[in-house]
Amino acid sequence: MKSFAVVALALIFAPAALAQHQTFAVNPDASDVKMKLNTTHEVVNGTFHVQSGSINFHRTASHISGIVIVAAGSGKTGKRQPR
Repeated sequence: MKSFAVVALALIFAPAALAQHQTFAVNPDASDVKMKLNTTHEVVNGTFHVQSGSINFHRTASHISGIVIVAAGSGKTGKRQPR
């Protein structure tokens, strides 16, 4: 009877647990921000090192938000391609 009560409570509260939002931390050692800048004369590709960040995901609203902080001095641009 006790195991039935545990299973019943788990089934009742499962949708509420899934409906909550989740927060993911960005790992700076394994993350980079890549960018592509289209100008009138060329295309510039670059990469910046991530300092910190977090991403928030809310399941019921299908909404993602967050912040990622990059080190501006860590940018490296690649080969410029003519347009």
